[in-house]
Amino acid sequence: MKKRRQDASPVSSDRQKWQKVFDPLVGMITKQQSQLHTLVRERSLLEDRIRTQQKRYDSDVAFLRERISQMKRAMAVQDMMRSLDAMKLELAVGLKQREALLRKMKLDEAELELADFKECLNVLCPSANPRDDSERHTPETSRSKGSSQKSSGRSAKELDVRDHLLEDEIKRLKQEYDVLVLDKNAEISALLTEKKFVWNQYKILETNLNDKLKSKEAEIRLANEKVSGLLASMEKLQSSNDAKDEVIAKLESKIADKEALARKRGDELVRLAHELELLRRARCTSETPVLSRCTTSGSITSSLGNKKGTRVSVNKPPSAAQGSDSTKNSERGGRGSKRKADEIDSSQVTPKLFSSSFKIPKLKTPVKQMR
Repeated sequence: MKKRRQDASPVSSDRQKWQKVFDPLVGMITKQQSQLHTLVRERSLLEDRIRTQQKRYDSDVAFLRERISQMKRAMAVQDMMRSLDAMKLELAVGLKQREALLRKMKLDEAELELADFKECLNVLCPSANPRDDSERHTPETSRSKGSSQKSSGRSAKELDVRDHLLEDEIKRLKQEYDVLVLDKNAEISALLTEKKFVWNQYKILETNLNDKLKSKEAEIRLANEKVSGLLASMEKLQSSNDAKDEVIAKLESKIADKEALARKRGDELVRLAHELELLRRARCTSETPVLSRCTTSGSITSSLGNKKGTRVSVNKPPSAAQGSDSTKNSERGGRGSKRKADEIDSSQVTPKLFSSSFKIPKLKTPVKQMR
């Protein structure tokens, strides 16, 4: 039983060593998997953020474009309204100028008629103009003096009536002319004031529209700056996403390598356990108990192996021991472990504890203490 326990101890120590190697690998792989999961989650979050920013950017661009088109339409309508108002004002001014020109023509005609009336009056009443009478005192006028005096005496009353009528007509025409001039001057002054007011309103509207246009241009510049900032942030996020993709790919490759190594080590552990089990079975079947005399070196090794009392060991035949040791050396030499090969060599060099003429000694007190 003690021999079997000693044979099982290197197997358990190898398993513990491989378990010590395998546990950090498993921990490192799980840690890398958790890091990969966190990176994947961060990548999905970044992708969602980029999508939301892209949607917001598209909505902002569409809103700004719609706003710009609305502003352009409003400015076009306002330009058309201003042009319509200007055309209305020009039409009104033209009509007023035409009316003033017609009134002026009527006034000129009235003045001409007044001059004609004056000439007729002078012709009909020569006594009213002494200069004309002095000029007309010629021999011909003196000849017709008698006849004219006769006719003048007859039409004196008619001429007086005509003079009064003409004077009244002239006064009336002058009054109408003065009233017409005053009306036209008032209309012209009203049109001029209206024109000044409309022009001032046009200037105010133009300044307001220019201010609005400048403010909208500033808003458009700010929107363009925001868009450029969003594009820059998107590029940065894309670059960071690419870098994280590279890191994820590297970690996945490392995890694949570690998993392959772990599978390889697991297969090797299974193979070694199977080989050890086969060796244990072969050793158990090939062992023949031979008692040999305990020498000094045997007592030293027994005291080192078990401090309480002497140790009774079963020695194998040299052929079986050499065969098993050679198989051990071949298998462990295949793994490339120098330390284990040295242990096997030391096990080969150990002296025999019993000889063929060994007699079983009597057990003393240390054996009782061990029990």
